[in-house]
Amino acid sequence: MDPLISVIVPVYNSEKKITRCISSIRKQNYDNLEIIIVDDGSNDKTPGICDDIASVDSRVKVIHQNNQGPSAARNKGLDTAVGEYISFVDSDDYVLPDMISRMYHNLIENDCDLSIVSYYREDENGKRYCNSKKNVKIKINTEEAFKYINLPGYFYIVVWDKLAKAKLYDGLRFPVNSKNGEDAPVTYELLQRATSIVYDSTPEYCYCATEKGLSSGITGDLSLTTERMLSIVREKYPNAEKYAVYGHLSECIGMYNKIVLQNKRTEWKAYEKKIRKELHKLLPKIKKEDFLDRKQFLQWKLLELCPSIYGLLYREYKKSHPEIMRH
Repeated sequence: MDPLISVIVPVYNSEKKITRCISSIRKQNYDNLEIIIVDDGSNDKTPGICDDIASVDSRVKVIHQNNQGPSAARNKGLDTAVGEYISFVDSDDYVLPDMISRMYHNLIENDCDLSIVSYYREDENGKRYCNSKKNVKIKINTEEAFKYINLPGYFYIVVWDKLAKAKLYDGLRFPVNSKNGEDAPVTYELLQRATSIVYDSTPEYCYCATEKGLSSGITGDLSLTTERMLSIVREKYPNAEKYAVYGHLSECIGMYNKIVLQNKRTEWKAYEKKIRKELHKLLPKIKKEDFLDRKQFLQWKLLELCPSIYGLLYREYKKSHPEIMRH
């Protein structure tokens, strides 16, 4: 019999999308699943919908708790899970039918601790985009993982496109005070704990982008987390440092771009000082690397020297290129 895999779904006020999400997990062609829904104090119809689903599928467990945030909900799921392997799905998203089986078989066939697939970004009109490089399947170690996670076209600092041996989560929990980017420190720790990792560029997860992802607190924790990641890489995996520099700058600029699109000038101006300082300090370290092409270098240099013009140009560019994302 196939081993039990725990799929943890934190949910809060997702009455419009939770049925689609859970249905996509229930329809996986890998059957031996423990589906743990952690209702984080929802005040809409979500709790009843989840309970109804659990009443017709014994694989589904529903936990109701007072509202404590997504990290606490995920941690509750980890405390409850009894599977040999663990994966996460966010309640606004959904997965393709063979996601779990693909990640599991890749992990077993390559004797790895962590398995990763690619994802689609789906806009509010249902149109899908995937920026991953095609037909990539690689087995890598931790140092190599810190290379690929920081380059465009591979995998990203989230937990929902990954399947991990449960032992990797021993003593590891999500930071409950994080305003944004709670995935990042856990993802970085998983990469360090895994002896070997397999990445498959087949998109299996559908990330449904909404305006809620552009929260006002988005500038804080994630850039600090990637900054800490850079320090870890410098100390432990020096061959990956240049990629970590690129990844850190990419995240900083990505957050700045989101602020620009919101046109929140107070936040926009407040973040300019930080991003210009980071670019001035770090851009010279990678300006000659082949993964930073001339066009991108000039864009980043413009941001460093004249952020107002950069912001105006980026807003116009994004209108005609909605598919562009961090990875």
